[in-house]
Amino acid sequence: LGVKEAEMRTKREEVEGQLAECMPALEAAKQAVGGIKKDNLNEIRSLKLPPEPIRDVLEGVLRLMGNQDTSWISMKRFLTQGSVINEILTFDARNITKSIREQVR
Repeated sequence: LGVKEAEMRTKREEVEGQLAECMPALEAAKQAVGGIKKDNLNEIRSLKLPPEPIRDVLEGVLRLMGNQDTSWISMKRFLTQGSVINEILTFDARNITKSIREQVR
């Protein structure tokens, strides 16, 4: 039992260390998303077709949010939602499956 507890403690410390490394990036991402203005979304939606970097980001976001339709029409529909920024900010990353992570890479 003592060996198992030691193994669990070591694993916990390892995971907490990894989490501590990720937290600054997560906070920076939240600030960046929180800084998006409705006008920015309107500008993106008004494009006939988005530039590749914007398309790549939106495709990743849609897939992470569980939407497999990554067409420009679907992206525009997603950006039209009044709560899109809040949905992203409150998204529970624990719902991301290994399959979804691989699709987004």
